[in-house]
Amino acid sequence: MEVQIVCTKLIIPSIPTPPHLRTLKLSPIDQLKYPIKTGILLYYSADGSTGSTEEVERRRMDRLETSLSETLTRFYPLAGRYIKDGNWVDCNDEGVEFFVAEVKGCRLSEFLSRRDEMIDQLSHLSGGEFTSPVVSIQISMFDCGGLVMGFRLCHYLFDAFSSISFIASWASTARRRQGGGVGMDEGVILSAWLLSSLFQQMIQIYSIR
Repeated sequence: MEVQIVCTKLIIPSIPTPPHLRTLKLSPIDQLKYPIKTGILLYYSADGSTGSTEEVERRRMDRLETSLSETLTRFYPLAGRYIKDGNWVDCNDEGVEFFVAEVKGCRLSEFLSRRDEMIDQLSHLSGGEFTSPVVSIQISMFDCGGLVMGFRLCHYLFDAFSSISFIASWASTARRRQGGGVGMDEGVILSAWLLSSLFQQMIQIYSIR
């Protein structure tokens, strides 16, 4: 199996983040999280679309990128950068890291049957520094038409619930663009990002001996 990165770009929100939302202070609970980037892999078989493989892949990538940009307008901190010294996120719309890869010499079904031994060859997403993009995404396309979506998410901003909410919102937006389903309400309130306002800011934690 050969994996080649064919495209690397930053996806920014489709609408700029308003100035009054540019700073997200982390709550004391979030600051206590272990400083790692968690990983998620999602697998999709070929959808049976008609037309050449190149045409299908181009339309699919266009839809994924456009819907991601629209989703980031609602999940605006994800396009920002974590500022370690101040325990806050600069919601500066610099963008989410987005990779597109082509997988040669292997079908998705074969990959899944040997996943444990081949998984490290697929994902090129590294942990990175926390001042780097807080979200990195890799779309790996197989010759059979299947694809794998890989996510690397900063744990300071993501727990299981917020990870699922982000991915579900992106999927809903992509389906709406395709015309195959009802999209999520554009006015959805992301209360998860308001958690820091419920607590006083933690300046430093001292151990008592």
